Amino acid sequence: MKIWTSICAVGLSICGFLSAQNPVDMLTVRFASPVVVGEKTMPAGQCTIHIIRGSGDGVLLSVRADSGETTAVLVNRLNDGQDDNASVVLTRHGKDLKLDKVWLPDHTGFEVIPAE
Repeated sequence: MKIWTSICAVGLSICGFLSAQNPVDMLTVRFASPVVVGEKTMPAGQCTIHIIRGSGDGVLLSVRADSGETTAVLVNRLNDGQDDNASVVLTRHGKDLKLDKVWLPDHTGFEVIPAE
């Protein structure tokens, strides 16, 4: 029993260390129409955007719709946002709306790296 407790304690410590290394911010948005995120079209409705910062310079946006669809895209960091509120910037490409930027209240943001 003592060994099992020690193993669980080590496992929890590792999980705590990993989560401390990879802070995650979250935004909840409601899209009035479908939005293209990376190569995937997310349906209209509520979506959760997780900003996943790696231990290096890499940052991912993980987008999950309430209906279950998920996707992730690489982003570049931005600074000097003008607004004190979190916001999502969409751009129009033909008939499609695409996720372009995500701004946080601390004036930092993230720009989606276009797929090549």
